[in-house]
Amino acid sequence: YGRDLIGAQFIGHIMRPQFQQARVVVEDREHPATQRLPAEFLHVEEWYSFAASPRDRGARILLRVDETTYEPEGWGGELRMGDDHPVVWSHCVGRGRALYSALGHRAEAYAKSEHLALLEGAVAWAAGLHGTQCEHALRPSAD
Repeated sequence: YGRDLIGAQFIGHIMRPQFQQARVVVEDREHPATQRLPAEFLHVEEWYSFAASPRDRGARILLRVDETTYEPEGWGGELRMGDDHPVVWSHCVGRGRALYSALGHRAEAYAKSEHLALLEGAVAWAAGLHGTQCEHALRPSAD
């Protein structure tokens, strides 16, 4: 599930404090999930970190968080991923489409226009209503 469907291994989330505002950068403005988003926006979230970027396995990175705009500290210490800290990405699973989002831990997120636009575009893409045939399949992981 984590390796093939999500595409990355969760290692922790921030806790000092648990929810922090940070700058989200849209990396891919061509994907149907991101076409209605501004180039960047502020978002309050429980920021997740991963063992490695799914970019390394061929995922199409849609959004990343700017770690310089929040404190990436968890219970076990620092959770930095560096400049490549994806929070939303897509890829293919067989003939299907998968999109992972680490956003939406607070109810308030579902009232934000950016988050709603992301979800609407993501569902349309996953259902095959928008976008070209899925081209980004994950490469096998090293584990």
